[in-house]
Amino acid sequence: MLKSPPREKQWLSWLYVVSWTLIIFVTIPLARRIQKYVAEEWSRDIFTYFVLATAVLGFLAAAMFVRRHRPATRSSYVWLITSFFNASKGATYAAQPNRVVVNNREVLSTFKDHNLILVLQGHLHVSELIEWQNTTFVTGGAVCGKWWRGVWYGTEEGFYDIRLTGNRVECSYIDYGWVARRPPNK
Repeated sequence: MLKSPPREKQWLSWLYVVSWTLIIFVTIPLARRIQKYVAEEWSRDIFTYFVLATAVLGFLAAAMFVRRHRPATRSSYVWLITSFFNASKGATYAAQPNRVVVNNREVLSTFKDHNLILVLQGHLHVSELIEWQNTTFVTGGAVCGKWWRGVWYGTEEGFYDIRLTGNRVECSYIDYGWVARRPPNK
């Protein structure tokens, strides 16, 4: 349960309530006129088919709307967008092609008509959080195999806690609280 209701855009909620109330009050007299016309001019079968066709078209329109506007998330093993190499190697350092998606702009353009709010990406085991054009790009850290000797570029052994609320993404990196050690005989 919510401890307190969201109050960010209360006026917008009231606008929806008033708008739908007006639509209902306008629709009722219109529906009565349509009912009278259909009863006088059409047969019952034609009206039934018309109602079914309208319901199917309405469902298809709603499905297309939801598909286009629902929040989308994607994941990638390599980075679509990163600042890791600029931060660790220098501002003009270019990432090696085997470390990033080289056609990232083309990949991201395929989502231009969708509400892409989150991209989960990995590969180099650092914690990185980038917000770009209403999309949050999260690169998670990791607790790796025996070859990893602990903290990597400031990223402790851990994972991200990610919460999606509507179109809002909240992320926090959680350190496991233990230290990775290489086995003594390796």
